[in-house]
Amino acid sequence: MDNTMKTSQTRARPLPSNEELLNQIRLLLDSPEDDLQAAIMKELLVGTLRLHDSHLDILDLKIVNRAVKELRHAFRVFHDYRDRRKISIFGSARTASDDPNYQMAFQFSRQIVEEGFMVITGGADGIMRACQEGAGRENSFGVNIMLPFEQGPNATIADDPKLVTFKYFFTRKLIFQKEANAIALFPGGFGTHDEGFEILTLAQTGKSDPQPIVCLQAPGCDYWDDWYAFVTRQLLARQLINPEDLSLFKIATSVDDAMRLEAFTADSIPFDMWAGSWPCGCKPTYPQNRWLAFMKRLAICYPRAPSNCWCAKPYIRAQICSK
Repeated sequence: MDNTMKTSQTRARPLPSNEELLNQIRLLLDSPEDDLQAAIMKELLVGTLRLHDSHLDILDLKIVNRAVKELRHAFRVFHDYRDRRKISIFGSARTASDDPNYQMAFQFSRQIVEEGFMVITGGADGIMRACQEGAGRENSFGVNIMLPFEQGPNATIADDPKLVTFKYFFTRKLIFQKEANAIALFPGGFGTHDEGFEILTLAQTGKSDPQPIVCLQAPGCDYWDDWYAFVTRQLLARQLINPEDLSLFKIATSVDDAMRLEAFTADSIPFDMWAGSWPCGCKPTYPQNRWLAFMKRLAICYPRAPSNCWCAKPYIRAQICSK
């Protein structure tokens, strides 16, 4: 339990004096009006003052305070690696090391690192440990959660500066999604389904950037096959989802099958192949490594769209068009 509770963001730091606080606020208020970062900081400051004026309960204030601290620390940890592609991998903490899915997670992580990715897991045991053993400590992030069981950090990521421990699931899940360029899911319990369905919901509703989502199961394992049968028999048959939603993810029964997803190696595709297909001559503003994934997402969401330029659609124009 000591490891579970140990986290760098909770180490005591002396609070600034009143004079130091006032000096920082003065500097912020004196920032140029066109300084966007300063403008957002002013909004945060105003929001904090309004919390005081709202006379909230202590518990409400503790939630806001802790959430901001957790996100601030996590953003700082990931900041130096913002130019590296990353994949968030989910799976059970209870998977034994002799389980074929454990070995598959190890091999998948090793190969995805060779493609230039870093690996983000919950930092605990089972599938998470397998992934970080495969990726290696230098290519791993741990996004741990404080629980009374299961979630102590594994030996590969323990005490690493890239290990972040959260109290709240909602801040933790935000980091899993925000920092990832791709998603992989291995067999797991309620937590894996919670994370997986949230990822799919964000993709379905356009709330997340386009990214490959792959569900992996070892040969002979029918975990995702049975899950897919439930989704089609219950959700699709009852018209609770659209047929196109089934294209948001892929199921792979081998590491090689998973690695065949082009989006994992999209940086190797010449950008001009895609830029040249725009009738309006627009230059997309998306990073190159997400361009192919976005085009695939368009094909999924708008399969019956007219053949004219995608920039005619206001939402898409705001996302990727330079005009």
